[in-house]
Amino acid sequence: MNLDFIDTIGADVNKLGNIDGAIGSRGTREHRDRRLREAGVTDEQIGRIHGPIGINIGAQTPEEIALAILAQIVAVRRGKDKDKDKDKDKD
Repeated sequence: MNLDFIDTIGADVNKLGNIDGAIGSRGTREHRDRRLREAGVTDEQIGRIHGPIGINIGAQTPEEIALAILAQIVAVRRGKDKDKDKDKDKD
């Protein structure tokens, strides 16, 4: 999700329904979340967006990033949402 996307949805928070995750650093997440709040999105709705998406496996290559994202998708589908543990795993 980029800032152009946020400008496009404006305050229509219902358009966020199918967004599960966003790639980007923690700084990008903070900036995105601030912009979403300014657009009228609630903290509860923002909380549904996994970001940065992917389990922290130390991924660096596109393939590793894809694997980290897929691992998180499986974890969420199986009720083992590791997104909440990501900040604990910081290097």
